[in-house]
Amino acid sequence: MPSFRYEALNADGVVMNGILNADDERAAMRALERNGLTPLKVAEHAATRGALAAWRQRKPTVPELSVPLYELCTMLKAGVPLVDAVAAQGQSSHHPQVTAAFAGMAQALRRGRSFADALGSSGLQLPPYIQQLVRAGELTGRMGEALSGGVAQMEYEHRLHSEMRNALIYPTILVLAGIGAVLVMFAFVVPKFSMLLH
Repeated sequence: MPSFRYEALNADGVVMNGILNADDERAAMRALERNGLTPLKVAEHAATRGALAAWRQRKPTVPELSVPLYELCTMLKAGVPLVDAVAAQGQSSHHPQVTAAFAGMAQALRRGRSFADALGSSGLQLPPYIQQLVRAGELTGRMGEALSGGVAQMEYEHRLHSEMRNALIYPTILVLAGIGAVLVMFAFVVPKFSMLLH
């Protein structure tokens, strides 16, 4: 999916810049408008080389998603209003895509959308149960606890997946080495023995 660099005005008249992924320029403009931004300029982002450009383009990792979500939980538990807590994460120095997503969610909240809906349309690659837990937390008034539990589950699944992947590396190497040894035997050793027997 192509990336688009944008310049847009938020509801307070502040110019915001960023990069978002969309199918085309029109879809990028619609995405900005859905997040309460007025597009000023949208242009396809030319992929530049270098480590920083690659870092900005790549998908955020689970730790890069969980840190701002945990910070948000802490702020909510401390009594910070939801819009202010989300906006604070939108001005932080997290992964650029995460920061832009939180800024968009803050705009959506200011327009009266629920946090669950804003989170669902933020573009963050979160497990579906996070949005469902947030929705339940909104209904019960315990959003900080609900979100914290969801993030803990997301981290647990990520850790389990990593451990399983790491645990399979050694057996995979052994299997490949065994297959290689058998192929060498049949390609070089067995033909020499067959020549000796004939």
